[in-house]
Amino acid sequence: MIKKQNKGFTLIELIIVVAILGILMAIAIPSYNGMARTARASATRAFASTLNTYIYGEGVSMLISGGEAVYPLPTAADVPVDRILETSVGTAEDPWTVDAEGAAGGGDQHWIVYIYGVDDQYLVAYKTADDGARDTYGVATSIDGGVEWTIVGAHPGGSPSPPTLSAASHLSGFSTN
Repeated sequence: MIKKQNKGFTLIELIIVVAILGILMAIAIPSYNGMARTARASATRAFASTLNTYIYGEGVSMLISGGEAVYPLPTAADVPVDRILETSVGTAEDPWTVDAEGAAGGGDQHWIVYIYGVDDQYLVAYKTADDGARDTYGVATSIDGGVEWTIVGAHPGGSPSPPTLSAASHLSGFSTN
């Protein structure tokens, strides 16, 4: 008599495996999305901190060499992201790009906004003011697309009364004087 050997899975076994995988995916995907948001927010804060350190260091360097703390203009040329992060611009490892830059307030307020990857939710802004003397600056982050800004670093500069730095719901309210 020939013994019949069944090799394979039964339909019920396959259905159970698919159900278990579905349950695991239902748990894992929201968890992954939460971790991805946390990672992007952390990367935004880290970049802002690094940017603040660079800008402050440039001001101190100018203070030592020239007697005045003058911070770099907020432009892609004066604040080289690739040098700050020690990466090559335009590579996959360098997700920070310039989102916008400009001048406002009669030309005495300059600003630049960096965007993390292609998601315009994670932003870092650098702004200078003080009538072109550039002895005042502020760096802030936003993880909600610019609705609210969190100050990371600032130097009030100026005299006789130092200007204030405040975060606002839009970049124009992110003031340095």
